[in-house]
Amino acid sequence: MKKIFKVWNIFSNLRTPKNIFTRIISGTSFFTGAKERIQTMANLRSLTLLIIFTVLFGSTAHAQWVPTGLANGTVNIVFGNGGNLFAGLINGALISTDNGSNWNYTSISATFSVWSFAVNGTDLFAGTTGGLFRSTDNGLTWNTVNSGMPLVQSFAVIGTTFFAGTEGGGVYFTTDNGTNWTQVNTGLTNLQVRALIASGTKLFAGTLDGVFLSTDNGSNWTQLNTGLSNLDVRGFAVLGTNIFTGTNGGIFRSNINTINWTNVAGGLVRGFAVTCGTDIYAGGWYNGGGVIHSTDNGTNWTSFNTGLTTTTVPTLAVKGSDLFAGTWNGGVFRSPTNCTSSDTTASICGMKFNDLNGNGCKTPENLDSRIGKLASKTASSQIHIQSLPIQMDNIVLTASRQ
Repeated sequence: MKKIFKVWNIFSNLRTPKNIFTRIISGTSFFTGAKERIQTMANLRSLTLLIIFTVLFGSTAHAQWVPTGLANGTVNIVFGNGGNLFAGLINGALISTDNGSNWNYTSISATFSVWSFAVNGTDLFAGTTGGLFRSTDNGLTWNTVNSGMPLVQSFAVIGTTFFAGTEGGGVYFTTDNGTNWTQVNTGLTNLQVRALIASGTKLFAGTLDGVFLSTDNGSNWTQLNTGLSNLDVRGFAVLGTNIFTGTNGGIFRSNINTINWTNVAGGLVRGFAVTCGTDIYAGGWYNGGGVIHSTDNGTNWTSFNTGLTTTTVPTLAVKGSDLFAGTWNGGVFRSPTNCTSSDTTASICGMKFNDLNGNGCKTPENLDSRIGKLASKTASSQIHIQSLPIQMDNIVLTASRQ
């Protein structure tokens, strides 16, 4: 004979155990007792909360990336400055003034491919197949400043000197905000300069013949390839006293003062981003790999791809408290950086491909504002943070679906 199993729960007052009655009948056995009733109630309550949080937050909590309003297209470069976000495409450039929700074409012709952005002073620059463009109104309008310069793939700034790395013309610099440019290639053995980065007075150039360093504003260059097994250099990042380079044969790391490269990850890597002063991200180029992430200065890397619809990610950028990924055939994706108060002591908490300027790092929000962000992020599912009845490690939350 099958055992009959029945559970009655009468909740007259959840906060008063003496008013909670639980009866369990199994076969002919009948169990009662205050201690057992209270424990059963606690177990059921914990199970209920687990189910609620799994249903309401399961997909959101595990999504590392969410799509922006640009959900398709081939993005060569993504870049943020002030309140605006830019995407350089194979057919012009787009601008978003609402953190990626909506996009509009800029005045850069859609017949040009856009491969780089940078800010110098108050002006923006864009490297395109139709020449170098400059904007004096944060990207709303653009004008050419040197249509005869080769394609600019990268930018860097040291003091008042603005550098451009070009495809076939080596390195140029200007001291008058782009009106006049001078080539500075002494010592460079290859003029395909696809990456530039500056740290203090050091200027690094990534070429098809490896890494070069100049300490005199580009007047002279020295090759620094010890330990570098792949010389096709596509990107740079600086984190603390270390410099990272992305190549067609993986990621290499070195102390920035004594260059000796060590391979720390595989893949074809072009784009980097540094967030919170502690975390580094790298984007896979051409044959995929997606985004990888390290929190221990590049010693160990983990996949960071949940939510991406493509794993070809040539460009990463930090804007405010968000990390953006530009992809091929998937548009632009966004991920919150979630920096804590101890993470943002550095003056620059984010770094973008081809750009070393600050990213508008904000004072870390307190817990309440982070809870508010969670509510807004899940608005499409109508999940809201309302009140505080669930106690977990001194953090009190509740969730409801409306």
